[in-house]
Amino acid sequence: MQVGYRIWHALDLCLWCAYSRAYGMDFFPYGTITEITREIRSKNISPVEIVELHLKRIEALQPKLNAFVHLDTAGAREQARAAENSVTGGTQLEALHGIPLSVKSCIDVAGWP
Repeated sequence: MQVGYRIWHALDLCLWCAYSRAYGMDFFPYGTITEITREIRSKNISPVEIVELHLKRIEALQPKLNAFVHLDTAGAREQARAAENSVTGGTQLEALHGIPLSVKSCIDVAGWP
């Protein structure tokens, strides 16, 4: 019984370490939407910085994962700048303001292939 507990406790600790920034993990890319939103609203990070971090990660992983059919980097950067202007201008922010998202390729988007 004691051995079983130690194994499960070790597994729980490993899972906790995998997702915890208490072990020195950077905020990105493992921050939750709630954490990213809080950081944007408190102006600790800008929507432009978040988008650039996402684009850099996509650039690194896309050759291996091939997760995106179309990537609108110019549009993402443009929308991030607009979101940043709203944050710095004191505009009332929506729930997901400044949070990057991807659209599944089976959903039609105007202007995209």
